[in-house]
Amino acid sequence: MRLKRNLIVCFCLLLMLATTALAEGWRGIMPLHSTRADVERMLGAGGDACKCFYKLEQENLYIQYSDAPCAGKPDAWNVARDTVINISIFPKTKPHLSDLKIDETQYEKV
Repeated sequence: MRLKRNLIVCFCLLLMLATTALAEGWRGIMPLHSTRADVERMLGAGGDACKCFYKLEQENLYIQYSDAPCAGKPDAWNVARDTVINISIFPKTKPHLSDLKIDETQYEKV
Protein backbone atom coordinates (compact mmCIF):
# COMPACT_ATOMS: atom_id res chain seq x y z
CA MET A 1 0.00 0.00 0.00
CA ARG A 2 2.86 2.38 0.82
CA LEU A 3 4.49 1.72 -2.54
CA LYS A 4 1.26 2.69 -4.25
CA ARG A 5 1.06 5.89 -2.19
CA ASN A 6 4.69 6.76 -2.99
CA LEU A 7 4.08 6.24 -6.70
CA ILE A 8 1.02 8.47 -6.58
CA VAL A 9 2.98 11.22 -4.77
CA CYS A 10 5.80 11.03 -7.34
CA PHE A 11 3.32 11.16 -10.21
CA CYS A 12 1.58 14.19 -8.72
CA LEU A 13 4.89 16.01 -8.28
CA LEU A 14 5.85 15.33 -11.89
CA LEU A 15 2.44 16.50 -13.05
CA MET A 16 2.79 19.76 -11.10
CA LEU A 17 6.25 20.39 -12.54
CA ALA A 18 5.05 19.78 -16.09
CA THR A 19 2.06 22.07 -15.60
CA THR A 20 4.28 24.84 -14.26
CA ALA A 21 6.64 24.59 -17.23
CA LEU A 22 3.74 24.73 -19.68
CA ALA A 23 2.15 27.74 -18.00
CA GLU A 24 5.34 29.83 -17.86
CA GLY A 25 7.13 28.71 -20.97
CA TRP A 26 10.85 27.99 -21.04
CA ARG A 27 13.48 30.71 -21.40
CA GLY A 28 11.09 32.94 -23.32
CA ILE A 29 9.64 30.19 -25.53
CA MET A 30 5.90 30.25 -24.95
CA PRO A 31 3.54 27.50 -26.15
CA LEU A 32 0.90 28.79 -28.60
CA HIS A 33 2.84 32.06 -29.05
CA SER A 34 6.43 31.24 -30.10
CA THR A 35 7.28 29.87 -33.53
CA ARG A 36 9.94 27.55 -34.92
CA ALA A 37 11.78 30.65 -36.18
CA ASP A 38 11.84 32.07 -32.61
CA VAL A 39 13.25 28.80 -31.27
CA GLU A 40 15.87 28.51 -34.01
CA ARG A 41 17.02 32.09 -33.35
CA MET A 42 17.68 31.09 -29.73
CA LEU A 43 18.92 27.50 -30.10
CA GLY A 44 19.67 26.88 -33.78
CA ALA A 45 18.07 24.03 -35.73
CA GLY A 46 17.19 20.88 -33.83
CA GLY A 47 19.49 17.88 -34.12
CA ASP A 48 17.17 15.23 -35.56
CA ALA A 49 14.90 14.61 -38.56
CA CYS A 50 12.01 16.73 -37.22
CA LYS A 51 14.44 19.47 -36.10
CA CYS A 52 12.67 19.55 -32.73
CA PHE A 53 15.12 17.85 -30.31
CA TYR A 54 17.87 19.90 -28.68
CA LYS A 55 20.79 18.62 -26.58
CA LEU A 56 21.82 21.42 -24.23
CA GLU A 57 24.43 21.56 -21.49
CA GLN A 58 22.11 20.89 -18.54
CA GLU A 59 19.04 19.37 -20.21
CA ASN A 60 17.62 17.85 -23.34
CA LEU A 61 14.67 19.62 -24.87
CA TYR A 62 11.88 18.38 -27.14
CA ILE A 63 9.66 21.00 -28.76
CA GLN A 64 6.51 19.97 -30.57
CA TYR A 65 5.30 22.23 -33.37
CA SER A 66 1.85 22.42 -34.98
CA ASP A 67 1.43 20.87 -38.41
CA ALA A 68 -1.27 23.31 -39.53
CA PRO A 69 -4.31 25.15 -38.17
CA CYS A 70 -6.95 22.78 -36.77
CA ALA A 71 -9.02 22.74 -39.98
CA GLY A 72 -12.01 21.12 -38.26
CA LYS A 73 -10.04 18.64 -36.13
CA PRO A 74 -11.63 18.64 -32.66
CA ASP A 75 -8.41 17.93 -30.72
CA ALA A 76 -6.03 20.27 -32.59
CA TRP A 77 -4.82 23.78 -31.79
CA ASN A 78 -6.04 26.50 -34.14
CA VAL A 79 -2.60 28.09 -34.57
CA ALA A 80 -0.39 28.63 -37.59
CA ARG A 81 1.98 25.93 -38.83
CA ASP A 82 5.29 25.73 -36.89
CA THR A 83 3.86 27.29 -33.72
CA VAL A 84 5.20 25.76 -30.48
CA ILE A 85 2.46 23.63 -28.90
CA ASN A 86 4.44 21.66 -26.31
CA ILE A 87 7.80 21.86 -24.53
CA SER A 88 9.28 18.79 -22.81
CA ILE A 89 12.40 19.22 -20.69
CA PHE A 90 14.58 16.29 -19.62
CA PRO A 91 17.21 17.29 -17.02
CA LYS A 92 20.59 15.57 -17.39
CA THR A 93 21.18 15.52 -13.64
CA LYS A 94 18.78 13.62 -11.45
CA PRO A 95 17.27 15.68 -8.63
CA HIS A 96 17.79 14.47 -5.08
CA LEU A 97 14.82 13.77 -2.87
CA SER A 98 16.01 16.54 -0.53
CA ASP A 99 15.67 19.02 -3.44
CA LEU A 100 11.91 18.40 -3.47
CA LYS A 101 11.55 19.64 0.14
CA ILE A 102 9.34 16.71 1.19
CA ASP A 103 9.06 15.69 4.83
CA GLU A 104 10.77 12.29 4.54
CA THR A 105 9.57 11.26 8.01
CA GLN A 106 6.07 10.89 6.54
CA TYR A 107 7.23 8.13 4.15
CA GLU A 108 9.01 4.81 4.31
CA LYS A 109 11.99 4.32 2.00
CA VAL A 110 11.78 1.06 0.08
